[in-house]
Amino acid sequence: MRTVQGTIHKTCKDACIALGILQNEQEWDDCLQEIEESVTPRCFRNLFATLVIENSPPNVEELFEKYRVKFVEDYIYTHLQYYDENIPGEKCWSLSLYVMHQLFKELSLCDNPSEQYMLPNISSDQETMAKNILRGILSTPDGSTFQENIINPEIIEESLSNYYSLNLEQNLFCDNALNTILENSGQQFLGSLDAVGGTGKTFTLNVLIANLKAAGKKVFAAAYAGIAGALLIGGSTFYSQANAPQDPAPNMVLGMERNTENGSI
Repeated sequence: MRTVQGTIHKTCKDACIALGILQNEQEWDDCLQEIEESVTPRCFRNLFATLVIENSPPNVEELFEKYRVKFVEDYIYTHLQYYDENIPGEKCWSLSLYVMHQLFKELSLCDNPSEQYMLPNISSDQETMAKNILRGILSTPDGSTFQENIINPEIIEESLSNYYSLNLEQNLFCDNALNTILENSGQQFLGSLDAVGGTGKTFTLNVLIANLKAAGKKVFAAAYAGIAGALLIGGSTFYSQANAPQDPAPNMVLGMERNTENGSI
């Protein structure tokens, strides 16, 4: 059963990969490498979690180890900016573990991501260490807002330039939204962008988001699905962005921290 074209493989799984029945573990790494430099750390966290929850890759611990710094790059940046020092290796590892464990619990409603999704285990000492780091970051010395979605300026520039690639209908949607929002008339804009898959909805929304950010506006970008939200500039799922319960109830409140970027909006 482990023999494929005369080669005896170590496991049946390896034989299935050789036959093309199972995907090679490298595919998951290739996917993450492709998006690593083009999305914010928060988007990357959500994409990694969605990939693991929906696809169950066999090399989760290996991938976690490789991308552990990317998971918390925004926290590291803020810590360096306000305290003029990097987060040491052991503390950075604890922070990555804690942040990702909390995200997996939130997205999958499971109590033990290590057991269910093969994430590396986190000890109580590591959890305490991570909480102390987060407390220091969320209470920055000058009382400023912690920017959890640090966006690469090149992404904004690319989407700004994409304005000139919009088709007539996409351009009309963007112009109507921008004119209403930027006129400062106090008028609210409620837009519905509906089209079949592959027609450029995300492309159009990112052009709109980039133009609003370039005009100095704060943008709350969210979607109901993890992949859809992560593809928006600075986006994520709604319940992740707003720290909202996944099961809405009467008198429900959002759990956003006041001194975070979304909380200030």
